[in-house]
Amino acid sequence: MEDRSLFKKFTWLKGKVVLDVACGCGGKTVYYVLNLSPNIAVGIDLDYERLKVGAVFSREKSVSNKLSFVRADAGFLPFRRDEFDMVIMNLCFEHFSNPSRVLHEGSRVLVKSGEILINFEPYLSMWGAHIAHLVPIPWCHILFSDETLVKAVKGSLRNSIVDFTDFDFNTICDFACLNQMTISKFRHIVQSSSSSLNLEYFTLLPSSFQNYPFSLLNWFTRLLVRIPFVREFFTYQVITKLKKVKESEP
Repeated sequence: MEDRSLFKKFTWLKGKVVLDVACGCGGKTVYYVLNLSPNIAVGIDLDYERLKVGAVFSREKSVSNKLSFVRADAGFLPFRRDEFDMVIMNLCFEHFSNPSRVLHEGSRVLVKSGEILINFEPYLSMWGAHIAHLVPIPWCHILFSDETLVKAVKGSLRNSIVDFTDFDFNTICDFACLNQMTISKFRHIVQSSSSSLNLEYFTLLPSSFQNYPFSLLNWFTRLLVRIPFVREFFTYQVITKLKKVKESEP
């Protein structure tokens, strides 16, 4: 399921002041403004070049009056308390080196009763290594060593990159910068990092086997995602919504 179809059914952003964390080139942020009707949206990312792309794209789509981009670290947000109604962390929580700190900062900038929307791919899932476009083998990061995966990724890249010598492996191989976020680890972070947040919504999207010979297992994954630990391997994506019930500690 693509992110756009995932968020299309949600109306949580309508009329809200929204912060989009780790927005990248801003495509999703622009989509939110165009289709989900927030009042104002701010996208943040560490990559200034990507933010410039987002700014140009927002002007092309005529939404720059409701959208701005700011270079910022998700763990040290340059905003005051109570500035946002909604904080979105869309497919980025598994990349933060200090996810507890990021969650604390997200809570800090929220108004009371504000919400944090987080969705991420669990590390132990079929495509948890984030390299399916280069190594299309389910659970490859569990079945093979990091060294083997590095060789496989480099082998795939050699066919598409003219000068491989100076290529930065980390810019395309996501598993090199993952925090190995699992479902149980996420729940532990939510429960222990801040008593100011309540888990309002929690659902697991099962993995799909439609492109493989054992596609008859699709119906079975709906049952597997209900079983603790086993669900770590068969959940495609975790979707959660946290609500701020009181002020977070400084």
